[in-house]
Amino acid sequence: MRTLNVVALIGFLAWCGGASAGDKTGFVNKTFTDKKGNKVPYVVYVPKDYDGKKAYPVILSLHGLGDKNPIPWGLGTYIKARGDLDFLCVFPHSEKPWDPGRPGEKIAMGSLDAVLADYRADRNRVYLTGFSMGGTGTWSLGAKYADRWAALVPVASESTPEWASKVKDIPIWAFEGAKDLEAGVQKGREAVEFVRKVGGNPKYKEFPNVGHVPDHAYHNDDLYAWLRKQSKNPAGGNWQLKQPFGDSTLHISTRDGKLEVREKGNGNAKSRIASCEDGLLVIHWEVSEDLRGYWVLSLNPEHTKGSGKTVFTRFNVEGFEPGKLQVIEGRKVRVVEGVTIERMAPK
Repeated sequence: MRTLNVVALIGFLAWCGGASAGDKTGFVNKTFTDKKGNKVPYVVYVPKDYDGKKAYPVILSLHGLGDKNPIPWGLGTYIKARGDLDFLCVFPHSEKPWDPGRPGEKIAMGSLDAVLADYRADRNRVYLTGFSMGGTGTWSLGAKYADRWAALVPVASESTPEWASKVKDIPIWAFEGAKDLEAGVQKGREAVEFVRKVGGNPKYKEFPNVGHVPDHAYHNDDLYAWLRKQSKNPAGGNWQLKQPFGDSTLHISTRDGKLEVREKGNGNAKSRIASCEDGLLVIHWEVSEDLRGYWVLSLNPEHTKGSGKTVFTRFNVEGFEPGKLQVIEGRKVRVVEGVTIERMAPK
């Protein structure tokens, strides 16, 4: 973007992730490689009609303490009984708690990131759920990675006021068994009250005569109907854009049902031709005709680095040189290496 007369634009039209139609469906054993080079196993459920063309919503499911089954009861048994479910479901396994700073955190988030990279996933509809230890992990990881979730579904859980304050704006449906003597139903009630006290509006369902079991929550068609309606727009708010030639702020808002993007600080460009699909913000900048083009940025909660050599594979232009003016589909665009975008902390 630089200044309007030397605006640098990145031309990409769509996200290039997604598994092929020939990939396995059903419960598939997978592994990802952690930062230490270890192979970490997990299971992903792939819907029967998955062909890599349509983006599917994703459920990350955290099991309870002592659950040895790689496909845990609750969500796993519901899928088996139903025969199919139109969600990609991620089942990590950990002997230790899922909470931030504990070993389970890296296993859970690593498994999720692997599925998002390998499959055609709707990054605006990623849901976090868990039972017992996993329910508490839903609150804690929900809080740490709040920008990533379209909804949270804690079952037989406990939380803290700190976690509640960070997830209050996320749609939440919490479940408890009234006769849960193991985890204590009062802790689940308290978790919901924490959210309400800070201005959140969580849904809550308590099953009478039910103990410490997950099936009443997960064998519930209403839950999945509700989840299908939950979607986030990761674009809203202020984002800091770091570029080799200077930083600026993108202010993204909705006007008349459409995204509006204004850049301040290093170019002051603006656009009302924008959309958000699969977690990518697609902007058509209103700039001089000779540099008009598309710019796509992935808005994940951490940060995204755009690289001309990787993002442009859809156009078969791996040989494009960063900084060099090129032509894509009749538009002149400039590929820029090292572009990073990250959400700014609220003031």
